[in-house]
Amino acid sequence: MGPSEEERTNAVNAVRLINTAEVMYSSGSHQDSLETHGRFGTWDQLNASGAVEAVRNHFDTMFDTMKDTPISSGPEIMPGWHLDILVSPDGQSYSVALHDQREGHGLYSLFTDQSGIIFFGAPMQ
Repeated sequence: MGPSEEERTNAVNAVRLINTAEVMYSSGSHQDSLETHGRFGTWDQLNASGAVEAVRNHFDTMFDTMKDTPISSGPEIMPGWHLDILVSPDGQSYSVALHDQREGHGLYSLFTDQSGIIFFGAPMQ
């Protein structure tokens, strides 16, 4: 058994939010008065800079589903979902893995990087 359709949608939305926050953190945003850092950031840096909140506010006006997606600033960004973000030493690339760690859910995972492409994964059977 894997996550429900709603849970998968929430996970995809969370990863989209992260990709967008990374771009905003790196390049800044005049609209949201975000500072340009010239590099990608860790989850803590994205939250502290206001990029996550700015993206959530932007998504709320575009997608009704995003405003209902529960996102935490900790590594368990949604109940039962663990986030790993790795940023290269020079800050020019990043890698994101979001794993469903709830028992009986088949370890469903999503992956992305600076390309913005989202990949789905599950253990080999």
